[in-house]
Amino acid sequence: MKQDREIMMISAASEALKYKNANPKMNSEKIIQHVMSSLRLNLNLKISAIAAVNEALKIKEKNPNLTDKQTLQELMNNIEKV
Repeated sequence: MKQDREIMMISAASEALKYKNANPKMNSEKIIQHVMSSLRLNLNLKISAIAAVNEALKIKEKNPNLTDKQTLQELMNNIEKV
């Protein structure tokens, strides 16, 4: 279950970064809405997905020069904290 949660979190964060790249002026709330509408998850996984998306967007905001892959790696390094 823990591994499934982590995979889903990375998938949600990846989708959020792709959407943000395609829509750079989109705010976090709209990005989260997009990700949640594109993923079919139960409530517990949705909460984790939202946390992962928020964390990935924060990492990218603090370090705009990071690639998406680097951002996801940073998220993976911090996933226990999310």
